[in-house]
Amino acid sequence: MIHPDSIEWRLKGSYNLKDQHYTILRDDELKVQCEKITNKLPGEGVGKTKSAFYIDGYEREFHTVEAMVDAYNEKFKFEEENPELEVKYVRVITKRKYGTDNKNNSGL
Repeated sequence: MIHPDSIEWRLKGSYNLKDQHYTILRDDELKVQCEKITNKLPGEGVGKTKSAFYIDGYEREFHTVEAMVDAYNEKFKFEEENPELEVKYVRVITKRKYGTDNKNNSGL
């Protein structure tokens, strides 16, 4: 299991663009990455930084390091116990059910 403090972030890239600053941090041993985008404000100010966290080979994007660590621990704990299996998350979209169907319950 890992903790947010156990990740050793290393700077992999820092790009100073016209309206934004883009930073890439990575831990190659754990195969996780953090991307930070900071908007520049007029003058010399900077806006709020938006961060995204990723696990290699995992389609999900995480907005906090804690959420990424929870998913990492869940994924790799299961895979260590069952090395021939892997965890995959699937998004399922279904139609909402609203109350009862008036056509069938109208009594007419």
